[in-house]
Amino acid sequence: ADEPTTALDVTIEAQILNELLDLRDEFGVSIMLITHDLAVVRETCDRVAVMYAGEMMETADTRTLFEDPRHPYTRGLINSIPRTDDDREWLDAIEGNVPDPTAKPQGCPFRTRCDAAFSLCEEPLVAYSAEEVGHRTWCHLYNDAVANDGDDVQHVDDAKAKQLIQEHEASDDLVTPQRPNFGGEYR
Repeated sequence: ADEPTTALDVTIEAQILNELLDLRDEFGVSIMLITHDLAVVRETCDRVAVMYAGEMMETADTRTLFEDPRHPYTRGLINSIPRTDDDREWLDAIEGNVPDPTAKPQGCPFRTRCDAAFSLCEEPLVAYSAEEVGHRTWCHLYNDAVANDGDDVQHVDDAKAKQLIQEHEASDDLVTPQRPNFGGEYR
């Protein structure tokens, strides 16, 4: 379901979501929910895949993603959610613009907007597994050759980092899947 509750009032939204969940349970099927509404994600989804500019940034079960977001983009999204117990005067915003899909930068497409960006962000994206089973992050901050303190990169062993990236690329289950290019036409 692609944005099934956009522009609906909260009562109708709840009815639609409950109907989807009832159908899921009745027929024993999965539902892929595509949405920008993180409140809907948190309440209805078992697993989450965060994407940016058509690329995978992070996947995890819902609880883990909201409690321990690893990718800077995921953290930015979660930090932009208004909270009733929040005393911030302004919500956090992610500076900059989404890249043109026909001219995305090499490497991580978020790097031009990322406060943690560093030299490896120009390298191909690969998935790094977290301690939580099934939690993967497509961010070079988690390359074993990078010493960091949160988002602050302290030291990078470039040779080792690039070797690890090549090893990850060679492992089919950790490489970002390539999307087919249909030339902008719907098929």
